Amino acid sequence: MSYSYLLFKQIYRSKAVIVATTILFLGVVGLYIVNAIDGSDFRADMQSYLHHDQETLAFYQEELENPHISEENRIMFEEAIIEVEENISWGQHILEAIDQNDFSEALVYFNKMIDRNLDIHKETNGELFPEEAIDQFMMTRNVNNRLIELNAEPDTLHFEKFGATFTYRVMESLFPTLFMLIASLILSEAFFRSFRGGINIDVLLPKKFTSLLMKKLSFMAGVTVAFYFVILVFSFFLASIFNGTGSFHYPIVNNGSPIFETMPLWNVMMKTFILQVLAIFNLVLIVAFAAVLTKNKMATLMIAILITVGFPMTHEFISSLHPFLHLSPFTYFLGGDVATGFLAERFNNGRIDFISGVIVLVVFASIITFILCIHAYMVEKRQLITSKKVGQVGEINTNN
Repeated sequence: MSYSYLLFKQIYRSKAVIVATTILFLGVVGLYIVNAIDGSDFRADMQSYLHHDQETLAFYQEELENPHISEENRIMFEEAIIEVEENISWGQHILEAIDQNDFSEALVYFNKMIDRNLDIHKETNGELFPEEAIDQFMMTRNVNNRLIELNAEPDTLHFEKFGATFTYRVMESLFPTLFMLIASLILSEAFFRSFRGGINIDVLLPKKFTSLLMKKLSFMAGVTVAFYFVILVFSFFLASIFNGTGSFHYPIVNNGSPIFETMPLWNVMMKTFILQVLAIFNLVLIVAFAAVLTKNKMATLMIAILITVGFPMTHEFISSLHPFLHLSPFTYFLGGDVATGFLAERFNNGRIDFISGVIVLVVFASIITFILCIHAYMVEKRQLITSKKVGQVGEINTNN
């Protein structure tokens, strides 16, 4: 029986692992249900806008029928009616285009509505909408321009429901929290399966302890990455069954761009996945390091959760650390926010990017690996010395 197969049997037979993986799959299902309920529908939104414009038109027409209306207000309402009637016409065109799955045509008219709001805002010397609303208009318009090229339906930001975009939402939302919690539990359980009475029985096997440790770490990392990949595949098919696959070219806003440039979804997902795989490798090493220090499963689990989940969440509360967060490996555990430039903008630290994340995570993993190898070598050496002493005592007893 190979050592890897032995480790695999130890993992899948654990009730704790079975419960943890079930919770994670249920977490994905729960996230999809929330997105499906709270996320908006493009057609429903456009229908709502049309209904609002129709109510506005009725109000303006009623005001014009007032016999006491001033000449100034009468001119103002007549001009407003022309604009609202055009908005209604655009809204009707949008609904017709959506019903024909011609999202490009629908979004062209939707952008006309946005441009009209921006023009009115300029005419009022920037007093009609707050700055945040103008940013939202500009961001939506840029996303729409790319969707027009793709003839793709818009998805709700943070409540995505199509296969491709929902999979990204799982990567961005569940990985830094639920997945890392579950992975910490599974890895702690797996690592301590070889401990008996606080002693690692791998030391007693007739193979080099250093070699066994490297095999164990590689196996644990490989299994965790494979498990995460299965979660992503499950997420994609779950959302695709109910809402369609969507597009891996869906535009994602680059938060680091002042003009709201967009990036294709596949590019963001690729960078995010690479950072998350490196984060998994670092998590495995952190669990191993904590196990070496504490020799206690619960203490190891708590340390792993504190470091991998707690540290990234507390960064925003310590402003003095923001200029140095590009040097912290735990910053890059939030891979989705790194890939989109969200963390760089939030912490005003442009050095938080994908390349920096790869370098920092690789260096951090290398340091911990080196420490673990040194420790394994010392344990191996002590075991060898102890074996020699036992052998010498045995020879003396035999001679006597």
